[in-house]
Amino acid sequence: MSGSKKLLWLMLAAFLPAVMAAEYDSCARPEAVWATWDQGHGRSYAYGAVQSDENIYVVGRAHGNLSLGTVHRNGTFTDHSGTQPDPFTLSTLTFSHHDADTCCIISGGPNGTGCCDNGQNPATTQHGMDVVLYTLDEDGAPKSVYFVDTMPVDGITNGISNKDPAKGGSVNGGSGGFSFFGAIDSFEKAGNAEHVVIAGRHRGRLSFPLSNGTLVHFDNAKFGERANGWGYNAVVAKIDLGNNGLAWVTSGGMMDEKVRSSAEAVATTAAGHVIAVGELQGDDGGQFIVKFDGADGKVVWTETYPELDHLYGMDSVDENIYVTGQFKGNGTEAFGLGNLISLCDAGEGSDAVVFAIDAGGADGPAFTWMTQIGCGQGASVEFSSSGTDGEYLYIAGSLSEGATTVTATPEPTSGQGACTLTGKHGGYLAKIHKDDGKCVWAKDTPNSLRAVSDGDSVWAANYGNNAVIYDGNHRVTPNGPNAEKDMFVAKYRADDGTAYWASAVGGIGNEQLYDMTMTSERPML
Repeated sequence: MSGSKKLLWLMLAAFLPAVMAAEYDSCARPEAVWATWDQGHGRSYAYGAVQSDENIYVVGRAHGNLSLGTVHRNGTFTDHSGTQPDPFTLSTLTFSHHDADTCCIISGGPNGTGCCDNGQNPATTQHGMDVVLYTLDEDGAPKSVYFVDTMPVDGITNGISNKDPAKGGSVNGGSGGFSFFGAIDSFEKAGNAEHVVIAGRHRGRLSFPLSNGTLVHFDNAKFGERANGWGYNAVVAKIDLGNNGLAWVTSGGMMDEKVRSSAEAVATTAAGHVIAVGELQGDDGGQFIVKFDGADGKVVWTETYPELDHLYGMDSVDENIYVTGQFKGNGTEAFGLGNLISLCDAGEGSDAVVFAIDAGGADGPAFTWMTQIGCGQGASVEFSSSGTDGEYLYIAGSLSEGATTVTATPEPTSGQGACTLTGKHGGYLAKIHKDDGKCVWAKDTPNSLRAVSDGDSVWAANYGNNAVIYDGNHRVTPNGPNAEKDMFVAKYRADDGTAYWASAVGGIGNEQLYDMTMTSERPML
């Protein structure tokens, strides 16, 4: 999440369990265990996080310099200088700054004043937008940071938006380089807990450090203008964070030289493979699903589906991949599941869906089932084992108002689940079987961007600057004044979806939610 001024990486908060009797008991509140933020000069964001063994890995981006610090519930503060005891005040803290190796720092000096050739402000310029991978311990204390420098391919940062070399403009256009990595997963399933994979899009030159400090340059020389979708290419990279070095980086199977592409979600498998999904624009475009060899990044297979859209959430179990997004079709057999028709507007609209594929083969994805929710957008799918109760997926997203029944294809051997929704609150939360997509329970909720579970409880979250209606008796308003954005988190029982509580999380300024993940003990925003 991001704030409005320097508090722009208030990124993680962990919550203790809470127990109440009635649904959405407004007296209950989550309790923060720790919170981590950036107080460096410039601007920064955290977009995704994953816990792997004893570490938490966070991917984001930073302009200028980055200085993470963590406040713990016991009153202590931790940054790279160590832990400072209670009591502390912000005016007495010492921060260790990690400068992004960009023109903003080279040209501007230690305070980051001035940037690049025209003296741009490092807090707002696109030049110097570095990819950041931060390693935290389980208590949120910063341990190490890995930077990927982002610049134009030719290094020209004069802001001239013209392809004519005589004008002195960059090959990447006046906006120069750009990078956004919003997805992350670890290779813990395959036995490499310190290896992670990140996915996103970029334009210009990405400079990845190897473990010995040598830089590997990865170039995209497309021109940055609206005519070709700002020139982005999808990109996936594997990083060894145990040694802070690049393993491999690729845009293979995800790009076309004439159009924009972007990787939106990524997952690893137990065999060490990498699956990425995202969008390829253009007349022959659609949503791609690509498999990489996790050892070297080579493309194993790639497929593109124009019937799918906005594939934003993904999880994996063994070689099975679960993806959520949208499906639109009026009689398609593209997935090998029979003649599929979207529930929304009798095949003319787009359904929120989640589907399963077997990614273990060498020839392409094998779809095993698809569950349709109704007119809307799937945003989150999370696997969780609830012990003796079985193994399930928890899914969430947005839903238009209108009666709908959650439907799995092919029909489960035990029949469809009795799950109906109305869309009256703008979203849904549901529990489904991972083996066949059968619905166990579904609940009308506000639109949710992420949902996670520990098998006993489910947490769903979103953000906004307006009051959120959870049911006829429960309405949660932002904490800050002047319609500032807050995050909204609700907790539910995993066995039947009964709500425990819902609460706004945030204060003065804007707080936005980009990801939520389960740690070994609690959810983390």
